[in-house]
Amino acid sequence: MKKIIWLFLFIPAISIAQVSFSHFYDYDETVGPAVFRNMIATADGGYAMVGSVYHTPWSEYDNQGNEILNYTNDILLVKTDSLFNVMWTKIYYSVIDFSYEEEGIKIKEKPNGGFVLLTETEDPQGIYYFGRPANLISTDATGTMLWSRSFSATTGYDKPFDFLIDDTDNSIVVAGSTNFSAGSRRPWTFKTDSTGALLWGNTYTTSQGEFRSIVKASSGGYLLAGKRNTDAMLMSMTANGTNIWTRTYTTAAAEGAQTAIKSGSGYAMLINNTTAGSCQLVQTDSGGTVTSVKSYLQFAGVSLVRNGNSFLITGNQGTASILSFTADLTGAITGVIRKYSIPSFMVTPNDAIYKNNHQYICGTADNQAWLVNVDLANGYSGGCYNSATTLTAQSASFTFATINPAITDLFMESDIDALMVDELIYINQYIICSCSPAKAVISTSSPAQFCTGGYTTIQAVPGNTYQYNWYKDGILLNGETNYYTFASVPGSYSVTVTSTCGSSNSSSVTVMQIAPPVIDSLSTFSAGFGDTILVYGSHLASVNYASIGVSATVLYFSDSLLGIIVPHGATDNLLHLDSSGRCPAFSSQIISILPGPELKLIIFIEGLYHGNGNSTADTIYISLYTDTSPPVKVFTVASLMSSSGVAFYDLPRQFENQRYYIAVKHRNSLETWTNTPIDIEESTVVSFSSNVGRPTN
Repeated sequence: MKKIIWLFLFIPAISIAQVSFSHFYDYDETVGPAVFRNMIATADGGYAMVGSVYHTPWSEYDNQGNEILNYTNDILLVKTDSLFNVMWTKIYYSVIDFSYEEEGIKIKEKPNGGFVLLTETEDPQGIYYFGRPANLISTDATGTMLWSRSFSATTGYDKPFDFLIDDTDNSIVVAGSTNFSAGSRRPWTFKTDSTGALLWGNTYTTSQGEFRSIVKASSGGYLLAGKRNTDAMLMSMTANGTNIWTRTYTTAAAEGAQTAIKSGSGYAMLINNTTAGSCQLVQTDSGGTVTSVKSYLQFAGVSLVRNGNSFLITGNQGTASILSFTADLTGAITGVIRKYSIPSFMVTPNDAIYKNNHQYICGTADNQAWLVNVDLANGYSGGCYNSATTLTAQSASFTFATINPAITDLFMESDIDALMVDELIYINQYIICSCSPAKAVISTSSPAQFCTGGYTTIQAVPGNTYQYNWYKDGILLNGETNYYTFASVPGSYSVTVTSTCGSSNSSSVTVMQIAPPVIDSLSTFSAGFGDTILVYGSHLASVNYASIGVSATVLYFSDSLLGIIVPHGATDNLLHLDSSGRCPAFSSQIISILPGPELKLIIFIEGLYHGNGNSTADTIYISLYTDTSPPVKVFTVASLMSSSGVAFYDLPRQFENQRYYIAVKHRNSLETWTNTPIDIEESTVVSFSSNVGRPTN
């Protein structure tokens, strides 16, 4: 049963005033994460965004009458006015099988009104297409579907990336890739008339190749950009799909050309280099010969727009920040670099456009669709703005070569008029700026200390949108711009934290240098569990940790004397001391650990006993009581009783040759005592099957 979804959200439109991040998506159980892949400015002065939304378009009922919601990704189209107020929203999904996963890739406005959507479909169950076809959807100006077409070159992984509407005849040309066999993609393009009827389709012989971007060439044909193996690739073809020339541009582990645009009489493209972690702006003449290259470090580009004598470049810096900047026609960065980030969220831009001195960026943040409005003259509309972020623009070079792949027509069309239907859903735009006041609380050890020759780490509150400046005794520490710093010299340290809103706050801490502990002598070099070893030396009051193979208890007497209680499980080892400032000290001689008296208990507990001498292994508690009246508990320890009803424990040496009542307790039983005191010897065996009872005093 199909289930119609109505979702009403009311969020103010983005304004020039500073805003704070509120939320992305108030959705109920039927509507989930959304993403915008592409956006355009429309002829009516508004905008249109296409992407996908995860929701449940239908439900079913099981044999018991319980409703089962079915979730899937479907194509999302949002139309707004000039102020980004949502006018209408459409969802399109497959009527062949609701389980299909669909996503809007690109959108174009038709010359006579309405839209064409390029989408992809994945058939996760492999029922009909056994892969991913490319789809074209034509709508009127209100988003009502007029027709839809599905195209597939193979039964493998066919993926569309970009398309254009040819202004000569309103025909539609799609660029993408097709997978003839596992791990072997080929560039793929096809052309339809304005009604979606196939005119031609071609694949181009090359291994691991794909087209990602297409523009109209000055020659009247088409210029396609993409990749071939790890090389970026440009191909010029006629309006009939015939290859004129192909150029490849070599760079290590390139992701290929992400986008290509006309630039003067030639072309410009962005190439991401995964090995170097950089993005290249490559410019060519009309024949594909490289004329200039610039490389931007620690940056992955997604959008390239030419605006007069400059480029607008947008992309990612890591997974928490979006960067956009202006470059001149040589690729040199001009002006400031704008940074947009959301603390604790992974943000990804997918597209950017330019209109009226504003840059509009769409994408996803924390799996939710979002929009950003950038005022290029006055800064970000909302205050998330960072002029301190720097990228290095470097000159770079490429090798290029000409290839002449054979053209093979391996294109198929499946014309299914009712492939897509529309459904109404109301959503709204998303505010993505977080501009909280700066916090500057320093966290460190108290007091902040370090050992001679060492250091201590001091840090402020971390934040993706914060800038940090550290000072020592009021003097700026050059280069110390992280949220933390290392102090290896005593003094007064402070940090000034500035948020992208411009607010600042400061905090300070005094860092002290302490001397390491010194061991002069020990009272003994042989001791057993429970014995106290006296340590004589200096700076011992700063010791906060001791071990003899395992961690031991420290007893403080003075700065020149302390005691170490030998722990259970200690082994022959050096005595190790460590101060609060991470200053270590070691004894000069191995301490021999003497064995303590062994206590063996034979016991079967009601409820755990299975008969025939078998029991459930479990933890018991062993206690020693004095033989005085009344008895006084002097020792308790947890021990494991085996399945044969036996428990062992090495007692502290101080109890050897003494008399004690021995008591055993399980969490689900009463405490049971020996009926007489027991002499603790080097090896003592007590059977609770005979010697039990509680003393009467």
